[in-house]
Amino acid sequence: MGDTEFHSEAEYAFLASDYDEDNDPLSADDPMIRFIAERTPAGGTLVEYGIGTGRVALPLVQAGGLSVTGIDVSQPMLDKLRQKPGADRIRTLKGSITERHPIGPFNTVICVFNTLLHVHTPEGQAAVLKAAAQHVEPDGLIIFENSSAHYLEQAYAQGNRVTVLRMTAEHTTLLAGRLDATAQLLRVSTIHLGGGHSRAHPVTLRYVWPSELRLMAQLAGLEVVAEFSDWTGTAYQAPLAHHVVLLRRSAVAQAPAS
Repeated sequence: MGDTEFHSEAEYAFLASDYDEDNDPLSADDPMIRFIAERTPAGGTLVEYGIGTGRVALPLVQAGGLSVTGIDVSQPMLDKLRQKPGADRIRTLKGSITERHPIGPFNTVICVFNTLLHVHTPEGQAAVLKAAAQHVEPDGLIIFENSSAHYLEQAYAQGNRVTVLRMTAEHTTLLAGRLDATAQLLRVSTIHLGGGHSRAHPVTLRYVWPSELRLMAQLAGLEVVAEFSDWTGTAYQAPLAHHVVLLRRSAVAQAPAS
């Protein structure tokens, strides 16, 4: 994929140093971790697209005893993962999630925390679903989780938005964003202020409408199993913040050629 289609390597090389500071850690009891672990066979295999610093993968290994592989385009993020306890139980691969790699197939493929949205064109995003279809077992499960397009367009109804993420006497973290509804692009920057210094970490997301994701899945030979608005099993409702989609290979895609 060219630079116009996939920008995350440069973005996450910049973000790696503060990623864990800016994002709360997950435990084996987190609803997301339980949801994924419960839908993967005990001792089964799982690949995470955009494994990053292991925020999801490490508690999954702890919770389910799973054999976990991770793909990420950012070497600095993978280097951060390697420094953590338990990382020796995870296989990692530096590469694009838009491509099929000589690994698997897996019981489960996961692509969560807006990882799909870091691919900035519809063609690139469709390639992610096609790669996932090739990495999963015929009866395996693919799980995508993204911010809801409906929610984002409501949240950024005025085009711009600034949110206070953290505030102490010494330090403030802001999230500033600008949304382009025509291009389906959200450009956000995490801004750290404190100690007489400031730094900003910009990220671009191309958000996806549920109908668009369903079409991408169909073209990749996948079918929708279920859609939720959270990790507790709430049925998907457009105004809510999250869109969790469970996919499998379609019966047509699995049928042998006659």
